[in-house]
Order: sequence, then C-alpha cells, then structure tokens
Amino acid sequence: MEIFIAEQCKSLAESFILGLIFGAGYDIISIFYSLCGIRSKDGKSRKAVLLFFTGDSLYMLWMTICASLFLYYTNYGQFRLYLAAGCAIGFAVYRKSLSRVVMPVAESIVSLLKRMVRITVIRPLGYMWTLLAVAMVWLVRHTVGALQCFLTGK
Repeated sequence: MEIFIAEQCKSLAESFILGLIFGAGYDIISIFYSLCGIRSKDGKSRKAVLLFFTGDSLYMLWMTICASLFLYYTNYGQFRLYLAAGCAIGFAVYRKSLSRVVMPVAESIVSLLKRMVRITVIRPLGYMWTLLAVAMVWLVRHTVGALQCFLTGK
C-alpha cells in the first residue's frame, strides 16, 4: 500500500503533537506527585518508590494504548518507525523546553493551594477540635462535681 509524502508529513506532524501531549500528561502526573508531597524520584521511602513505580507504569501503559490506536488509525494498522520516532521526539522536546516553564508555575500553584487549604480548612478544624475538647472537659468536670454532690447529699 502506497502512502504519499504529503500524508506521511501530516502523520509525522500528528505524531509529534501526540508526543507533546504525552509530555504534558507526564507533567500532570508530576503535579500529582508534588501534591502528595514527593518532590523527586530520589525518595527513599517505600511509599515514594511504590507511588512512582505505579504512576509511571500506568502512564506508560496509557501512552502505549494511545500510540497504538494512533498508529492503527493513521496507517491502517501498519507500524511505521518514523511515527514512533516523531512521538518520542515530541515528548523529548516538550520535556526539555515547555516543561521547564510549566512545572515551576504548577508547583507554585500547588504550594499556594496547599497554603490556602491549610488556612481555610485545616486551621479552623483545629480550632474547632480544641473548642470541642475544652467543652468536653468542662462538661465532664461539672457533671462529675454534680454527681458527687448528689451522691454525698451535700
């Protein structure tokens, strides 16, 4: 089956764009890692290693499925190496250029959101918990005192 050069160029550009999308998707996973409080893949805890392994493995599986479907619809089920290379180059270009701009901005937004949640949700819950504990202590002291008075007949 013959594929004309114009169609090959169009398919190569589409695979490059797919690689850019894959890079952006990996940045989304990196933002999730940042939300979990894990900054780098040098984490020594089992939780960090397990989170990275699971997240990266599932993302690679998702990328494989998407790339396979792309190749199926673009080339009628035939594998063409230049499309896989275009996808890999698009991913690498995104990671080396756009990701360096997007990730610091995203991490600062995540940091801001964490501070906002801490101030608007966590801190008021802490105050409410302290107030509840003080009220319970007061209630128990007065109830025990009233019971002592009742039982002793004073």
